Amino acid sequence: MADRWITDRAPSKRWPHYTRANAGEVLSSSASPLSQQFCWENGILLGWRDGYVRGGNYTFDEFTDGEPEVCGFFAGYFYINLANVRMQAVRSPLLTVEQLDLAFFGDHPEVPPYEAHPLDERPDLVEGILAHLGFVMTTTSIPEVDAEKVMTIELRRGRPDLTTLSDAGLLARARMLQPLLRKLFDSHTPPSSDSAIAPGVLGAVCAAIGQPETFLVEFGSRGPNEWEISADTWETKPEIALAAIDRIRLQSDGESPSIRNQRMADERRRLTDEVRALVKPLGEELAGQFEGALVAANQMAIRERTKTNIIRALHEVRMVFRELGRRRAADGSLADPHHVFALLEEELDQFLFDGASMKDTLATRHADWQELQKLEPPFFIKNGVVPPLSQYKKKGQGSATKAVTGDVVQGVPGCTGVYVGRARVVLDPSDPGELEPGDVLIAPNTDPAWTPLFMSCGAVVVNVGAAISHAIIVSRELGLPCVVSATDATLRIVSGSLIEVNGDTGAVTILEVPA
Repeated sequence: MADRWITDRAPSKRWPHYTRANAGEVLSSSASPLSQQFCWENGILLGWRDGYVRGGNYTFDEFTDGEPEVCGFFAGYFYINLANVRMQAVRSPLLTVEQLDLAFFGDHPEVPPYEAHPLDERPDLVEGILAHLGFVMTTTSIPEVDAEKVMTIELRRGRPDLTTLSDAGLLARARMLQPLLRKLFDSHTPPSSDSAIAPGVLGAVCAAIGQPETFLVEFGSRGPNEWEISADTWETKPEIALAAIDRIRLQSDGESPSIRNQRMADERRRLTDEVRALVKPLGEELAGQFEGALVAANQMAIRERTKTNIIRALHEVRMVFRELGRRRAADGSLADPHHVFALLEEELDQFLFDGASMKDTLATRHADWQELQKLEPPFFIKNGVVPPLSQYKKKGQGSATKAVTGDVVQGVPGCTGVYVGRARVVLDPSDPGELEPGDVLIAPNTDPAWTPLFMSCGAVVVNVGAAISHAIIVSRELGLPCVVSATDATLRIVSGSLIEVNGDTGAVTILEVPA
């Protein structure tokens, strides 16, 4: 395999720093060629740019036509363009680069320093930025997003029997969905960054026990690595959802999603009233800012709704290409149905015309792509310098020393509280292993597919993450002590160890190591 992957994008010269922070929660593995090009580059990324411009921080002429520098793909791994994101702080009168970096990375030691560029400052955009901020602090719902929710639900319910469509009909359906990905991500971008309304997701999972067919129609698009169309979801592999349900069924009725959510909602109301009483004597201006911030919290729910809308549309693309791969493997044009995801977008028409001639090429490319899954992508790409594939480390080859009794694995506080329990290292949400109610979940990072497992935990520790990471948001929803940016926690903490998680200080103390 060459030192540069076939679909790698050239790093931006204007904005040369990239990061896996948050990106790893979206696409944890190397993206398949078809997913990267068809769904991301020619759908999602265009909507991402559109949404950035609509949010007021950027103008269209700052981006390269056809390849907006909002992110990058190196070795197939998805990176957020850190230098580009920083413009949201540089150009805002209410945010600093230091504050934005803290939200993204916590105190990560390798964050590249900000270096001003002559085109960074844009005083002409400040009026629009402030107008958007005013919108955020006064808006409780967005009708367009609600309409897109209805539309994507109907898109799934109205899915034709894909087995009856011709190959050309399948491709036509996929191409019909591509501009929809752009439109939906445009809606997602202004209120973007991860959020998780955990009780809603968990309630849906529990409902699967009683109405599995309805559940798979409504929520079958969800699953680990759901932004990658080659990945299995709850519809294509129901065992993934069943694994989560198997863990949840062990908990007591008192830990049901509705009861836990009500408990946290009551606590939020109590604390809100306390702070409101403290702020009121300080003047109307500060009190008004506080009330505006409370309204802005609605963006969390809006973000999750827009994300769910996109995932539904992506899933329809997934199902089209799965059907195309299935039938081409059946007629011998593909060695394996999944090899369809090794296609480049520009090869789709040729594949329909003469797929058999591409059989060996796609098999080799798919095998090479599987080799990429074994690589550990660097957390940062700095100054546009992308290491050749031959210099990447292999996953699991870290030299972290196992923690022993008395050791402290230091991370960053994520959600307050102190908890003592048995550590359970889980690397894949579809294989939670021995995770029991009350255990401490130790994970590399998490995305929405991990959310059901949070219901079985007493606390959460993840290798990476910061203020806007999924693990923190869900832990706060459920009242779980949480520590993020606990570097190499999954390598250092022995599964079964008795540990103390301090969500106030970020310290994870080893109390006892299993014999």
